[in-house]
Amino acid sequence: MTSLSNHDHDDDGLELRDIIRADLHALQDDLADDLADDLADDLSDELSDELNWCAHPAPGSVAIIAGEDRASCQGVRAVLNEMGIDGLIVEDGHDALLYLQRLGTVALFVTDLIVPGKDGLALIMEAKTLDPELPVLALAGGSNPELRLHSARVRGADHALARPFSRNDLIAAVELITGEVTSDSEFTSA
Repeated sequence: MTSLSNHDHDDDGLELRDIIRADLHALQDDLADDLADDLADDLSDELSDELNWCAHPAPGSVAIIAGEDRASCQGVRAVLNEMGIDGLIVEDGHDALLYLQRLGTVALFVTDLIVPGKDGLALIMEAKTLDPELPVLALAGGSNPELRLHSARVRGADHALARPFSRNDLIAAVELITGEVTSDSEFTSA
């Protein structure tokens, strides 16, 4: 009889372990869900400002910047921001066209002739098809950029810059094609 009683006690122990194990798994799932929610909230807070102006930009206050070299795009964006134009860097040519369609009025479209997902020359033509009045600045580097930049102008770019170009070259090009002149005194720092 004692062996039966011990067996019942072992079953109770197994049952208790199973209950504890199930409770631990439920607790782990709850903690994982809470952690995922917290991370999503943090990410949402970090991106909310940028996403807000993308969703509700002031008409004509945004420039779309497309290119394969992120550092170069960030440099262009920094200068545009100094000029009072918000720069939105896009990952590829398809995204550039998508943002051009969604945003409607855009202050400027800056594109490298090498853009992931789409040929830069084709991108210029498609952008101009969407908005024939869109100011387009084409950028190119490497060997013989002048020939490629000439092709960009033929396909609709309003101005073109060969790399390397200076900050002042970029400012002058943006002022030329947007018609917005920025006081030289505002840009005295290099």
